[in-house]
Amino acid sequence: MMKYSVSTKGFYDPLHPAVPADAQDIPDELYLALLAAQETGKVIEPIDGIPVAVDPPPLSPEQLLAQYRAAVQSHIDLVAAARGYDSGTSCASYAGSKVLQWEAEAAAFILWRDAVWQQVLGLFAEVQAGTAAIPALEDLIADLPTIDWPA
Repeated sequence: MMKYSVSTKGFYDPLHPAVPADAQDIPDELYLALLAAQETGKVIEPIDGIPVAVDPPPLSPEQLLAQYRAAVQSHIDLVAAARGYDSGTSCASYAGSKVLQWEAEAAAFILWRDAVWQQVLGLFAEVQAGTAAIPALEDLIADLPTIDWPA
């Protein structure tokens, strides 16, 4: 039987050397059910001293925008990787290359990358001003400009 501490919101094996004083026994079935719920995205919160699986609190606007920024940057890096570059930074670093194909690809990439960020940052400004709703992340990525690589 495991123990649950309201003060630490943690589970403890009864043999653990530092079980908090407020830790209470919980049945193994409850412990396993809570772990399974955590794997589906739930968080465990004490309600009246009993651990319960609940939906996590919604992300703050700042957290949500950070998540979207990371996804957009990942998309940018994936587009560069699909062309054989290590990342977007790597692709852009070929601007000014003496190899004309690489220089042309870097120029096309930089032009596209800038258009992507202008669109995304414009949308973020509209969301923060309350004039646009936050789209689903998949929709945001799908609506981004496409790159026109040189031949």
